Amino acid sequence: MRNIKLEKIKKMPQKISQSQTNQTAQLKNITIIRLIKENIVKNIFILFFSVIFYFPLLQVLKQIQPFQLNDFLLILSILIVAICFANFTFTYEKSNILLLSQRMFSHFVTFMFMLLLALMLETLVISIGFVYPQLYSIIFVFSALLYLSVALYDFWDILKAKL
Repeated sequence: MRNIKLEKIKKMPQKISQSQTNQTAQLKNITIIRLIKENIVKNIFILFFSVIFYFPLLQVLKQIQPFQLNDFLLILSILIVAICFANFTFTYEKSNILLLSQRMFSHFVTFMFMLLLALMLETLVISIGFVYPQLYSIIFVFSALLYLSVALYDFWDILKAKL
């Protein structure tokens, strides 16, 4: 009889821990879904701002003489490398993603990096179109692939975050 009571007592914490594990797994799933939704919204805003800034960038770049664009392209390339470096250095893994303030700050930081990258790539593509029109479509495709890879990296990074 005493053995039966001891067995029940031993099994009780296991049931509680299994229940807690299930709740933790559900919370983790909800949090991951929420993170993905927030990241999608962030990327939609980036796309929106990129489209809005296209025509002003086009108008400004039309005013620059083509011979001046070569130096500008060099500077632009250096800035793109710096932005990519900063973006890949940041990681959601080091943020307490469960705290709203840290999560929103992390989203804001990656939003700024990715928006800057999108605008710089847009400027690069427009400039290449003026200086080397035959390379426009190739640079456009390469820039789109680069941005897509950064966006996918951002989704992957957010999924690695500690929940």
